[in-house]
Amino acid sequence: MLVKVPRVFLKTVLNGCVKYARERGIALIDEKVMKDINDKRRAEKGKK
Repeated sequence: MLVKVPRVFLKTVLNGCVKYARERGIALIDEKVMKDINDKRRAEKGKK
């Protein structure tokens, strides 16, 4: 789910989601895939 994404970053966020899906051979980005993307982002954010 995409919430509170500033409009100026929306295209970048969507392109990142598409890239993630293509790398994993996913044809449809659904709620489960978005959860995986968000979890990955949180894990990377926590490392810094």
